[in-house]
Amino acid sequence: MRSFAAVLAALPAAAVALLAGVPAVAAAPVPGAPVPGVSGSAATPAAATAGSAAAPAAATAGASPSATVKVTGCTEGLDLAQRSVTFEGRMRPIAGTVTMGLRFVLQAQTPGDPRWRHVTADGFDRWLPSAPGVRRYTYAKTVRSLLAPASYRATVRFRWLDADGQVLDQDDAVSAVCIQDDLRPDLVPRRIDVQPAAGDTGQHRYGVLVRNAGATASGAFGVRLDVPGLPSATATATALGSGESRVVTVTAPACAPGDTVTAVVDPAGLVDEADEDANAVSVACPE
Repeated sequence: MRSFAAVLAALPAAAVALLAGVPAVAAAPVPGAPVPGVSGSAATPAAATAGSAAAPAAATAGASPSATVKVTGCTEGLDLAQRSVTFEGRMRPIAGTVTMGLRFVLQAQTPGDPRWRHVTADGFDRWLPSAPGVRRYTYAKTVRSLLAPASYRATVRFRWLDADGQVLDQDDAVSAVCIQDDLRPDLVPRRIDVQPAAGDTGQHRYGVLVRNAGATASGAFGVRLDVPGLPSATATATALGSGESRVVTVTAPACAPGDTVTAVVDPAGLVDEADEDANAVSVACPE
């Protein structure tokens, strides 16, 4: 099972930067090869669009009718490689325009920090100029291998230049937010019911109620039952769907009245969970 820290260690530098709050240094791309994590495509002169939209376009905040930015794709996934967001900036010339330019800035927000933080990513934070004389300029930027849970947006600055390269006007816009939820399962033990086993065997039957509070099925998992001073016992359960609950029965040595009995879900760490810190529950052995 990968811990959350291990997941962070495997992330691209641009994604890790959003938690650290410091700029990341992107590795230099191999000439002619795609850059992992970030890609962009510019529209050809007079083209109506660039790229393909993976989701309905979201509204732009703050842009003029001559400049907009939209989220054209926001893909969630259980695995890091499945998660991506695509931003698309569009411009039209104003009077006197010869060339146009836009600059994407990537920002991210995590549940533990409501502030939007700047994320350094290859291809962002630099001006992307159009060819001279185009009737519409469209440029798309895709960021892959996104950290979850987190939210992402782009702020875009647009500028219009004359034949001498002087700025005629400029504008700013903020995209809608792409939310990346944590889609991992989350096994949570709720309670332990203690019943004597049939016959005088010196054992009890411990019924452990387990709920999957996560967004996806868990796969098979184990439940360990700990009684003070006695050997632990383990039972195995089949996959538990999102939102489902099940009682897993573990036969273990009988506890003495007042002993603290503890059940631990997924003690071997085989299930990659959204929260690894809520896998145990304890009760007092009944009289």
